[in-house]
Amino acid sequence: MLDVFLTLVVSIVVLIPVAIVVAALLDAASRPDWVWALAGRTKPMWMGVIIVSGLFVVPGLVVAAIYGTKVRPQLQAIERGDLGSG
Repeated sequence: MLDVFLTLVVSIVVLIPVAIVVAALLDAASRPDWVWALAGRTKPMWMGVIIVSGLFVVPGLVVAAIYGTKVRPQLQAIERGDLGSG
């Protein structure tokens, strides 16, 4: 029974960061190129950084957090037509 519990805990601890990184990657991939251009950022660079950092738990979470709190809101604002945030 302890083995099942430990397996469950380890799976959750590993899968949550992976899910966060994958969500950031999918969000970055779904943004149109013109949005990235108006934001003054490059889509391939951000996707590459997310992928490479995602190979490690802590850097992956840090990059996903930066993307989610700084880059994503800027891209969303530009998509809505707010060019002042670019």
